[in-house]
Amino acid sequence: VGDSGSESLNIENMLNEHSIVTAGNATEALKIVEESNDIDLILLDLNMTNMNGFDFLDIIRSKFKHKKIRTIILSSYDEIESEVNGLKLGAIDYIRQPIHLDSLKAKIEIHHVKGHSGVEGNELADRMAVYTIKAKNKDFAFYSYNKIEDVLSLTSY
Repeated sequence: VGDSGSESLNIENMLNEHSIVTAGNATEALKIVEESNDIDLILLDLNMTNMNGFDFLDIIRSKFKHKKIRTIILSSYDEIESEVNGLKLGAIDYIRQPIHLDSLKAKIEIHHVKGHSGVEGNELADRMAVYTIKAKNKDFAFYSYNKIEDVLSLTSY
């Protein structure tokens, strides 16, 4: 959810293996969430034209709690208060702009596994995160996993 068209297009292209729905503002996004049972993750820009992101998060948390939608905040706000406020309102992550697409994709993949697989998914996502951090520190590159078998074969963590 956001009103930056070029940034949304870059993110949408990067996540082309996922089913993506975009909304230009909070009102449009709330309508989509209300009408769909398939929304499980929202990438939210805090700075929108018709509603601020904190109000949007509060509505999602109170009105759509039963849908178990996770939200990642993408923001140009650099104050720690904004991050803490967003996390207290239910966001699972807070990413400052400019957005590094490889990092965003890795975080989305980790949160996707955690959100869909219960305890096993949490362990698997943690294993992915630790392995990715170790690999990044060693080779200064990010890795993605195309098959669950690739992740399950990781033993060094």
